[in-house]
Amino acid sequence: MTDYQAPHDPTADPSPQPTNPDQGGAGLKVGVAVAAVVVLVLAVGLAIVLRGRSADDVRAANAVAASSTHASSTTGTVPGTGLNIGDEVRSIPDPEHPGQTITLGGPTTTTTTPRATTTPPTQAPPTAPPTTAAPTTTTAAPTATSTTTPDTTVKIGSFDLPKTVDCHVPANVPNQIKLSWNAPNAVKVTISVDGGPDAIFDTHMGSTGSSMYPWSCPGPHTYTITAYAADNNRIFKTVTVTGTP
Repeated sequence: MTDYQAPHDPTADPSPQPTNPDQGGAGLKVGVAVAAVVVLVLAVGLAIVLRGRSADDVRAANAVAASSTHASSTTGTVPGTGLNIGDEVRSIPDPEHPGQTITLGGPTTTTTTPRATTTPPTQAPPTAPPTTAAPTTTTAAPTATSTTTPDTTVKIGSFDLPKTVDCHVPANVPNQIKLSWNAPNAVKVTISVDGGPDAIFDTHMGSTGSSMYPWSCPGPHTYTITAYAADNNRIFKTVTVTGTP
């Protein structure tokens, strides 16, 4: 029997085709085995990773549930575990310790005791010290001391003599009359009879004195007193005396 050969197709794959069916089946089996080994290795590695992560997530869930300090029930999801804080109490196998389980706590209610508030004692506002009035200092105005210059002005304080003389009884008519004077600050005094200040009849040293001076009826006669200061300035006064018939 003659083998049939198909006509040559120019578009066909020029690579050589296996001519031994047994050789092709063996290669396929080897490829499948290698792929299975690779998948198995990956599966084992993934299982190890997931087991470690699951154990860590479970511990984290328990730690979160145990340390919750909320005043009311604490809820939430533990990342990566699908477990909620607040789920009912249950146990799951511990992937790291065969034969042991991990207990997940149920709803946890934590009562927070209010912190005692210490109110500081109320302090009274500081009392202002008593106000001390500033001492009042009274300064008396200086007393002006007046310096009185002694008055050296010559004056005629008094000049006493009779204003009238009785002449109706000739035998009893006096021939003299008395004159008295006081001239403050005067150094001398002169008396004039019927002549004015320059008709000096008598001179007396000092400011005071008295003396008898002539008189004749029926009069009248004038009597003048002149007082002199130390610088020779003078003042005078004249009195007229009359006789009665």
